[in-house]
Formats: sequence, C-alpha cells, structure tokens
Amino acid sequence: MNSKYRERGVSHTFGVLLLISIAVILSVIVAFYPTEVNLSIPKFSVLSVHGKIVPHKTGMAKKSQIIRIEKTGGEARDVSELLISVEILRDGRILKRESCKGFPVSTFKDAICSGDDIIDKSVGYNTLGELSKKSDGIFEVGEFIGFRVKKSGIQLRNGDVIHVKVIDTQSKFLIAELREIVEG
Repeated sequence: MNSKYRERGVSHTFGVLLLISIAVILSVIVAFYPTEVNLSIPKFSVLSVHGKIVPHKTGMAKKSQIIRIEKTGGEARDVSELLISVEILRDGRILKRESCKGFPVSTFKDAICSGDDIIDKSVGYNTLGELSKKSDGIFEVGEFIGFRVKKSGIQLRNGDVIHVKVIDTQSKFLIAELREIVEG
C-alpha cells in the first residue's frame, strides 16, 4: 500500500508544479501583451480619366496632353498623403516615368518629383484640381486631380498608354491605379 501513496504523491507534486509553471507563463504573456494594436487599414479610391488624352499638335497651345483624373468612389483622402506616379508606355515598353509628392502645391514645380521630367511645371497652367493650394486639400468623390505631360518631355502619340498610380505615402499602399490610351 505504501507504494500506491508514493505514486499519488509524486503525481500530485508534479501536477502542482505544472499548474504553477502554466500560471507563471500565462502571467508573463499577459504582462507583455500589447494593450493597443495600431493597424493601418488602407483607404482605396476609385478613379477614372475624364475625357480623352489628346496628343500635342501645332496650334493646340496648352490644350493637349492633359490627364484629368476624377474620383468616382472611395473614402476622402488628404492630398498631402498622396504620391502620384506616371508612366508613359509605347508598344508595351516604358518610355518615361516620373513620381511626385508633397501636395498641395501652386504648381508641380513646388512638388517633390523624381524620375524623367515629363510633368508640366509651368506657372501659367493649372490642372492641379485638389492638388492645388487653392483647394481644401481633401480629394473627395466628384473632385479631380490633374497634370499635363509637357511636349518637351515626350510627344504623345495615338496608342500610347498613360499608367497612373496613386500611392499612400504613409503606408506605401496602392490606393488606385489606372491606364488610359492616348487618342486624338
């Protein structure tokens, strides 16, 4: 009979030690578990190109090579959080590309741009829309942002593709992307 009691005692002691160690492990996990989790959920937008993108021809002055992008859906966005990336493709190859951020601005000359110099930065032309300092700086449904591909940067041709990406500068998430074929 003595051997039965000893086995129970060993088993009981082991069980108590196991419960104590589990309690200690759980208390450590609870003590170091973050009480607040900051997850950034991306806000997506639905964008569309308004009107045709017309290549430059003699006598068109500043009426050609304009890309005007309208917001047709999604949540409102602060333009200071936007990066706009523009690629010009011809026959499936990227010819030129430029990215700009640092909005709102008076002209694209005031933006922080990198890559090929294809976006018109002249003072006399304003297609900025909500990217302009004159706006409220919030890109909402029904509003537009825009730019002009300068003819000295690249002369667009029928069939060229304008690929625009709008990216959140904070999270680096792609907010919207669109492709439009030049015709005119």
